[in-house]
Amino acid sequence: MTVQRFLVCLLVLLSVAGCAVVKKPVITQKEAPKGALSLVSPEKIPFHIDDLDRESLMAAIEKSLRYYDGIKDTATYLFGERRVTVNELKESLLAFRDIMGSQESEIIKWRKILNLFDVYRAAGYDSNGTVLFTGYFESSLEGSMTETERYKYPVYKTPDDILVINLGKFNKKYSNEKIIGRVKDGEVVPYYTRYD
Repeated sequence: MTVQRFLVCLLVLLSVAGCAVVKKPVITQKEAPKGALSLVSPEKIPFHIDDLDRESLMAAIEKSLRYYDGIKDTATYLFGERRVTVNELKESLLAFRDIMGSQESEIIKWRKILNLFDVYRAAGYDSNGTVLFTGYFESSLEGSMTETERYKYPVYKTPDDILVINLGKFNKKYSNEKIIGRVKDGEVVPYYTRYD
């Protein structure tokens, strides 16, 4: 009888242990370091004129809107002490596009920007405002089908073995990302670099 009770207790104990609750890991969003961005009061912001072409600005705004369309609406971003939603970012881009696309004078546009938007100063990696902004760039090159004094060097066509893989077709969270590769021994590997 003692052995039987022991086996029953062991069976109950193992059953209960098998039902143990495993805590899911807490996923936290990485925060910017304290003081990385500080709000600048409008009276301390000097007047700016956009000296680049309007078309590239509008294209950048559209690309940003498409990017945020691929992000979950529940995602938030921290700007200084203020947390903003993806929808707020999209609304801001739309308002900015309307202002910059208008035919109003530069001073009127500037006043609207100061009235509608918060401007932040980046502390920089050295706390002295030294920052490095990076981005991906796809160039547009002019060329000629025939050699001329201006176009002396050939631009070769895309290699036949190159693969352009749009990762967004596999998962929405990669909607604006693609990789360039080639097939080697039945698997996709990175394409040759210039140094290869």
